[in-house]
Amino acid sequence: MSQNDKKRTEAQIANIDREIEKTRQRIAVREESYSTEDQAFNRQIALAKAQGKNTTDLERARLKASIQYRKDLVKENEAILKQTELQFNLFVSTLRKGEGTTVFGSKEELQRLEELKKSLRESQSAVVKSKNDLANANNDLAVFEADLARTQKEQATQQIKNTNTVTKTTISNNQKVVKDTKAANKEIIDNINKAQDEELKIRKEKTNQDLALLEDGIDKEKQARNNAFVEFRDNFLKEQNKAEREAL
Repeated sequence: MSQNDKKRTEAQIANIDREIEKTRQRIAVREESYSTEDQAFNRQIALAKAQGKNTTDLERARLKASIQYRKDLVKENEAILKQTELQFNLFVSTLRKGEGTTVFGSKEELQRLEELKKSLRESQSAVVKSKNDLANANNDLAVFEADLARTQKEQATQQIKNTNTVTKTTISNNQKVVKDTKAANKEIIDNINKAQDEELKIRKEKTNQDLALLEDGIDKEKQARNNAFVEFRDNFLKEQNKAEREAL
């Protein structure tokens, strides 16, 4: 490689260094912003729980914010990895080639090569870690939604059971009310019938007494008339006998 080409390559490598640094700065800013947001979520959730409020929406939003942050982090780390790979390959192209992958250079160049190899490994590890963190964040949301669905199903089932229990209790109470009402109505009807029977008995007795008095009155009247007739007859016969005697 000519000296001019080597200078241009070194300039490219320096530009990549600056781009990588800018990306790392964006990552640092993003991390600080996410940390602040996550702490705010934690405070809101803690306050809502203390007030007895439902925290489902807040917890879901917190998990989704974590996922979005880690997605962005994966992209940034993948960008750094690509830049580091390009930087490494450009630097290797400036070194003298030997057999296979062997390269030759000055002590400073070989030291720089080792630094780039280390940066490459670190970038690869950062990508792997950020992808794992993203997978864990997605899993946390999936577990949250699954637990929520299970809890809601259990609550719905319990509510149905409670409703059925209340319905059964209501039916049982209604049946008892009907039974008690029937018994009360029967008692009332029995009392009415008893009262009517008593009243009828009294009326019958009074009627019998009235009839007895009436019959007794008729008999007395007959006796009086008969007595009067006997007295009249006796007097008539006496008078007739008297007259006959006087005529003699």
